[in-house]
Amino acid sequence: PPPTEAAPADAEQADAQAETDAETTALTEDAAVDAKALVSDAIERAKTTIREAREAARSAEDGQPEQNEETEEADQSGVSGVVRAAYREQTGELRAWWSGLDASLRTLVMGAAAIGAGIGLILGLVVPYAAASFESALAGAILIFFPAAALVGRHWPAGEGYLPQSPQSIIVTVGLITAAGFVIQWTLFRKKADK
Repeated sequence: PPPTEAAPADAEQADAQAETDAETTALTEDAAVDAKALVSDAIERAKTTIREAREAARSAEDGQPEQNEETEEADQSGVSGVVRAAYREQTGELRAWWSGLDASLRTLVMGAAAIGAGIGLILGLVVPYAAASFESALAGAILIFFPAAALVGRHWPAGEGYLPQSPQSIIVTVGLITAAGFVIQWTLFRKKADK
């Protein structure tokens, strides 16, 4: 039989498919090489970070501050860098706040802290279950309010107007959440006395 037009078209299609397969294989091999390079790089960075952490720990044990620029650069990357940066920012703000207080207000803050610690100690010794319930309710209220406020600010900026803005209203809101948590612990989840 005479050759038809379908045979050359099938051959062209087969050539095109073979060329596509070759390109896909080349791309896959390139991606594998890139992935291997990325993994190797990540492993090397992790090893370097671990090594630097060990050196910093040894230096801290020896009492000698380590001044390594590479360590500072490593501190700026990753989760630990973000946490360190947030910690440094908060301590800087706290120091600035403290230095902005006059001597009488500093005395008042230290006195209030000492009184609060004394009351907490006495209540912890006298009514430990109530103190533990209050403490866990307060921690829960803080862990509910501040992350929720951050989420509202980030994902629903128009809703920030509904949140308390002044320190007094924030204290009242956290106090109400704490009171609700305390009541829930002492009513719904209170352990029954053995009879």
